[in-house]
Amino acid sequence: MTIKYFSFDVECAATGPGHNDREACSVSLVDFDGKTLFSTAINIESTILSPLTPITGMTEDDIKKGISFDDAKEKLVSFLGPNAVVVGQSIGNDLAYMKLTQGIDYHSAIDIAEGFQIRNKKYNNFDHFSLAKEVYAAYGVVMHVAGHTHDPDEDARYSIRLYRDYLHGSKKRNSPQTRALRRKMQLHNWQKTWPEELSTPWAGVEGVCSFKFNPSKCRCGQPCIYENGLMTHDEWEERRVARELANAEI
Repeated sequence: MTIKYFSFDVECAATGPGHNDREACSVSLVDFDGKTLFSTAINIESTILSPLTPITGMTEDDIKKGISFDDAKEKLVSFLGPNAVVVGQSIGNDLAYMKLTQGIDYHSAIDIAEGFQIRNKKYNNFDHFSLAKEVYAAYGVVMHVAGHTHDPDEDARYSIRLYRDYLHGSKKRNSPQTRALRRKMQLHNWQKTWPEELSTPWAGVEGVCSFKFNPSKCRCGQPCIYENGLMTHDEWEERRVARELANAEI
């Protein structure tokens, strides 16, 4: 079986106030060389609470002009198949949004966020980085400058480029070049030297939680992805208090 590599990215609109209340509103697919194979808006039939325009760059009218979800999924799968390896930043979310099944719609997935993670000895966990920070550290490019909106085609192309250049195969994944890039990003974190566009927190959209990866700020009650697991804000707060009590006793 000949393995083929692809990257795809999905943008989502909010169908409810929680950070998990999302449905796909656009998708783009590129091949291993970064060539765009498929890109489309996706119509959401359920009620849209917010198109999340500051992120997606789309209005509700733009979304309603898209093709159906079923047609978008069918077209996406026509390029993939059981010999396809899909690559992307937190690619598990995109696979879930498009409702793809491993072993049928694709062979396996590679999350480049995990490929670039680096251990933080001080806190005994891992530092993770956004796609925009990975791209800036690797290529000196600030993504999403025009209004800070996301372009799924641009995200997919940079994802596969990062994979090609730094993570494709064990030699590249463990190369001095890749280790240096991980360290470079960690130093940006510690020294707070990221460009302002990449370090300014997103203000969000009123009435919609956007803290899927930050239980300290989430207030919607839905589980957040945190330290390779799930954690609600209440659970995070309990752990914070326990840590403070433990430190006080010391």
